Amino acid sequence: MKRSLLNFDHRGDALLTLREPNFQKISWSKCKRSLQNEAAHKNEEPVGSSQPDQNLRSIQPSKNDGEPNEIQFRVSTRNLCLVSSVFRAMIEGQYKESQPNSQGLLELSASEWNVEAFVLLLNIMHGHHRQVTKTPSLELIAHIGILVDYYDCLEVVEIFYERWTEWQLDLNKHNYPELSLAVPTVALQDFGADKTVLLFTALVFKNYVQARGLFGLAIFNTKGPLETDLAIPNRVLELIEQERESLVEELLEVLFDLQDCLMAEDLCCTLECACRLLGYLTRQMRSFGLPLTKPEKPFLGYSAKCVHQMLRSLKAPGWCTDHDNGPCTLEVVLQDFYVPWEPSIFERDLYHQTGETNQDSLVELLFEKTFDIARKVFTDYVTIISHKNGKQEK
Repeated sequence: MKRSLLNFDHRGDALLTLREPNFQKISWSKCKRSLQNEAAHKNEEPVGSSQPDQNLRSIQPSKNDGEPNEIQFRVSTRNLCLVSSVFRAMIEGQYKESQPNSQGLLELSASEWNVEAFVLLLNIMHGHHRQVTKTPSLELIAHIGILVDYYDCLEVVEIFYERWTEWQLDLNKHNYPELSLAVPTVALQDFGADKTVLLFTALVFKNYVQARGLFGLAIFNTKGPLETDLAIPNRVLELIEQERESLVEELLEVLFDLQDCLMAEDLCCTLECACRLLGYLTRQMRSFGLPLTKPEKPFLGYSAKCVHQMLRSLKAPGWCTDHDNGPCTLEVVLQDFYVPWEPSIFERDLYHQTGETNQDSLVELLFEKTFDIARKVFTDYVTIISHKNGKQEK
């Protein structure tokens, strides 16, 4: 069968065969991918002289008869060994790849990679930097991240990643270091497949500022354990889920403690007032789909964001005005139940000073707490990685 031969070095001493090209897929939001591919098609520069005539994205893993497709590249083992410990072990180790064929060339193999990302990586490895697109889509960056993680070649790709993130608005739109500055816009975002990809690439390329912010987004927005095929360390996923459960539990305790106290204590000026507030609270909890008793861990289906939105939306008309604080309403009574945080976090005195609550300010303060947690989680992660690598990450 005829093979496509791409020359990255016409004097190269090895043939690198990619079998079943484009077999690997990333789970992706259709809407998000459509928008990003549109932007990519508008802005991407051609890969250059090494690009096959056919569109790299259209290459199928198999031919019509079911036989796997193959693409063959001529490469320099010197370049590959210099930048990748995996290629170095393959070429210099006691493997079949280290033995030349009848033409005196080594035969290396790879399988299933995204062709566009693989060609881009080989261009970088061989110094063809003018052939490297300046404006890759987020999906392409993710595929490159998979290759960088697998071939252990961060150093040679890192400078390009920094340039890509400056262009790719999805990566730096909110400047992830301190996402509380972007409240409430960021607070309303879901942590979907696109954010999971961002977290993966941030960890692969050691963009720890971005990663820390995404930790916070995940803790605040996810409704259960993050599930992904990407090589995000299990410890990262465990830490995010652990802190999500803790934060959701604290917020639910606020709501259910209020319910218990309205049933058992003199929280209002009269019993009638307390009963009315309890009735309004129970009806609203039911409308949110909450049971009458507090859910148990792991709180599947609940995010800190959605529980906090429940707390913010609690309303009840005021009847009695015998309080210095103002009339008995759920909003006023709720002020005394934000005990899991410091008073300043939820501005318990704000109502007394102004007669109204600044909801955007409350969201900002909750975000500050969330990202304090994220910083701690991230510090724990870096400590683990540092011990594993035997060196201190900065």
